[in-house]
Amino acid sequence: MKKTKCALLALALAGMTAFLVAPSIAYSENIPAAPEKQQTITISAKNGYEPETSTAKANERLKLRVVTEATFDCSTTLVIPSLGYKARLPSTGLTEIDVPPQKPGTELTGLCGMGMYSFTVKFVE
Repeated sequence: MKKTKCALLALALAGMTAFLVAPSIAYSENIPAAPEKQQTITISAKNGYEPETSTAKANERLKLRVVTEATFDCSTTLVIPSLGYKARLPSTGLTEIDVPPQKPGTELTGLCGMGMYSFTVKFVE
């Protein structure tokens, strides 16, 4: 008789636990949103920027990766006016810049601190 009562109690507790947990799983608001698409462009900075012109898809996030390797010229000071970005890059290293989605036909221009060197990213459909 004791085994039957214990089994019934365990079954009741399991049912209550399932009832309490199940509603939080069933709601669609708990499903994470699909991640936004993101593309990456790598630019080398040393005695200028390479490549000087790149193309990216419009309406998608862009991660701009700027690589320096024993760079000691003005290309280590990077200015991207349309983003309000200005930074001194490390002489050797990787700097990642998040660019929000841009409209088709937009051009993003990066300049060195002296305005001698530049690169352009063109956004296309």
